[in-house]
Amino acid sequence: PPPGGSSAVRVVATMTEIDAELDTELLLSLLSEVDEQIAVSRGCVHDASTKFEECKEFEAAAAERAREAQLSEATRKKLQRRAHTITTEVKGEFGRAVAQLRHAAHHYKHARAEIEKALRQRDRKVFEYSRSEGRAEAMSVAAEEAKEKIANSLQARSDAEVKARALQAELDKVTAAKDAAETHNKMLLATINDNEAAIRKQDEDIEALTGQTAEQRDALDSAASSQSSTMQQLKDARAAGDALTKQLANAKEVVARVTADNLMLLNKVQHTEAKMEQAVREREVLRVELNTNDNRWFEHLRDEL
Repeated sequence: PPPGGSSAVRVVATMTEIDAELDTELLLSLLSEVDEQIAVSRGCVHDASTKFEECKEFEAAAAERAREAQLSEATRKKLQRRAHTITTEVKGEFGRAVAQLRHAAHHYKHARAEIEKALRQRDRKVFEYSRSEGRAEAMSVAAEEAKEKIANSLQARSDAEVKARALQAELDKVTAAKDAAETHNKMLLATINDNEAAIRKQDEDIEALTGQTAEQRDALDSAASSQSSTMQQLKDARAAGDALTKQLANAKEVVARVTADNLMLLNKVQHTEAKMEQAVREREVLRVELNTNDNRWFEHLRDEL
């Protein structure tokens, strides 16, 4: 709509002007008819009054001439009959003029009633048009508010979609990190299993060497007095046993370190899974809020329209 007002307001104003012109034309036509009837009635009354005055003057002149001329009885009666005839005609004209005047008065009352009716209709139409104009303005304001609400809803939806995409990207990153952590965890578990197998093998070797060392110690103790070479072998066996013991300690330290790394990795995986579940819940909540807001805004807009 142009800045001067909405199209509905302009249409109502145009219809009001047209109805006002029509009512004015109707009133002018009725008033002109009443004026014509009144003018005709006044003319008839004036003519009747003139004739009545002429009749009176004629009667007075006839009576005067009769007195002056001392006319005969027949002539005087003839003049009286003529005066009576003229008087009767004048009375008839006067009666017709009065009837026309009454008719004009009745027509004037009818015209006045029509004029009052037309004025009431015009006032009612003006009131209806004013109320329609108010409704049109209210509907225009409601439409502007609905447009603003729709724009706000669309902006909220756009923001929610942007946030949902960001959460989805973060969820993808968390999923990728979880997959990488699971792969690394599997590799660590495989390494731990290999180390445990190696440690078990070393334990078996140590137990075997321990048994052999015990046997060798017994043999060396029994032959220590006579065989110096056997003492050297015993020293070598002891050194080998110490080396194996040191290797066992190192292997146990490696197992403990790997176990600690595995526990840290498991904690990190659990934290990552919890963060991913929270992101999924936030995305579902945003999606539900988005759908709910769409339905609520559009239902509200449909109710207002």
